[in-house]
Amino acid sequence: MICAPLMAESVEQMLSGMHQAKTEGADVVEIRLDCITNFQPHRDLKLLLENKPLPVVVVYGPTWEGGEYEGDEQERLQALLLAKDLGADYIELELKSIGAVNTIVRRPDDGKLVGHNTDCEAGITAIEDALKETLRDYKLVFDAVYTPRKTRLLKEAEAAGAIVVS
Repeated sequence: MICAPLMAESVEQMLSGMHQAKTEGADVVEIRLDCITNFQPHRDLKLLLENKPLPVVVVYGPTWEGGEYEGDEQERLQALLLAKDLGADYIELELKSIGAVNTIVRRPDDGKLVGHNTDCEAGITAIEDALKETLRDYKLVFDAVYTPRKTRLLKEAEAAGAIVVS
């Protein structure tokens, strides 16, 4: 699967980039909302998601995680929830926003969560704890941890009946 990351300053440029990515063979696109100048969640997400030619991973990266969004954390999380409600295929959420994870993944049929973490010390345990309750709702679970080969997350997902990939 090929994912094309898109960083554009306008919704129009983002849509154009999506179509170009499709033409060039991408299977999915990552759209970086934090790069859109004067991003207006209700207006812009509606346009992006109604006109997407490919599945999308919605990213709204905060500055503390290397993104460009400098605003209020609750507003950022609300935009991600709105993206889920408007039909985003995947939502990327940082582990530091773990309080929002349960809200977003409670109904996995409405969208998929792509979690990422740059703090590996406490991160793996925290995400495993937060997702434990929802594992039975997923058909496929994977993680990118090499040691141990089968993490606690994968063991619990397998016990809940999911196919696991390690």
